[in-house]
Amino acid sequence: SQGGGSTGGGNAGGAGGGVVGDCGTTDNVGNDFATASPGPFYVTQGPGATVTQGGGELVFTLPALTASWSGYSSYYGYDLRAHALTMEVAEVANPSTTAESFVVLAADGGNYLALSSRAGELIASRALGGSWSQRASAPFAAVQHRVWRVREASGTVFWESSPDGMSWSTLASVPLSSLFSVETLFVEFGGRTEGSEPNPGQVRFSSLNGGNPAGVTWCPMSELSDDFDDGELADQWAATYQQAGCTVSEVGGGIVMDFDGASATDCVLIPARPYD
Repeated sequence: SQGGGSTGGGNAGGAGGGVVGDCGTTDNVGNDFATASPGPFYVTQGPGATVTQGGGELVFTLPALTASWSGYSSYYGYDLRAHALTMEVAEVANPSTTAESFVVLAADGGNYLALSSRAGELIASRALGGSWSQRASAPFAAVQHRVWRVREASGTVFWESSPDGMSWSTLASVPLSSLFSVETLFVEFGGRTEGSEPNPGQVRFSSLNGGNPAGVTWCPMSELSDDFDDGELADQWAATYQQAGCTVSEVGGGIVMDFDGASATDCVLIPARPYD
């Protein structure tokens, strides 16, 4: 599928009954790329690619004739409801090739929202239950499409672009009711190649969310609460992972970790927000 690589999220679970505060919204993640600090992201540098950050830019230099995925993936999940994520894109991968520049908000590997550029097009897409679909596209224009935004308002998700971050054009929109939960979305952005591009170029980002500081906005520990009584993990546990041989579930008002007894394995229940 286009628009995304491996996500930072684990088992996204259902809506559940957990409590998460406003500290965890997409407004609280950003980077001005002034220093080398990636902030609350881990960095993947694909085969043959280089990744540099500083002086107000994050640059992914993509490799020729090599299949490669490079990106920043957030450690934490963020709430898009009534909020937005904005990225200033100074340069996209070579538009005359199939090399791709992308910004993704993912509940998990099979459910995500994406804005991307590929083969001379700006593309709004989404994956739902593992099925990717393009919602709309437009011929890419570097000036007109310099700033990308995904936002939710009044029950609708919008894919938008702007030349200056002030006046916006809508590329696509869908009812939130037709999507997955956007309460806990992991953020990814970067570039990728399929391996057939002799000159894929660079992807250069100038600011995430207008250049907010790259640090972590912590949530108060008092907002981490769950009675484990509805039979499914809440969105707030979206960073949870379970290796082969172990499963995590809610049963009878508690968390149960079942081991098969035959594997060296690991189950971990992890909140998607950072708590102080």
